Amino acid sequence: MTFKETMAITMIDPVNVLQKEFEESHLLF
Repeated sequence: MTFKETMAITMIDPVNVLQKEFEESHLLF
């Protein structure tokens, strides 16, 4: 995923993006 795509998704649906990143970061660490 490109940076622009990430930013676009963040603008559209910030809550889902933050939740997804939060869950993924906890799965990795």
